[in-house]
Amino acid sequence: MRLTVTTTTVFPLLIVLLVLVVNAAYARPSKAERERLSQLLQQQCDELAPKINSGTSDEELKNYIQQPELVKTFNKDQIITACKYKIYHT
Repeated sequence: MRLTVTTTTVFPLLIVLLVLVVNAAYARPSKAERERLSQLLQQQCDELAPKINSGTSDEELKNYIQQPELVKTFNKDQIITACKYKIYHT
């Protein structure tokens, strides 16, 4: 009786864990997708660099983001932060 109770309790938990692991594996972008997003981010940062260096506010910078593929994956604040990091730390 004890084995049956343990099995019926543990088995569903193992199924849930397996589903979470599989979902996490599929949710990660492929290497090619990461490379493509990196190139798009670099292009966007190249376009924003003069505006960032001239002191344009973040709210104004949001109007200059022209990469819809990036906006599908990242919000505009993340894109601006990444560009500032690339400009000031590389």
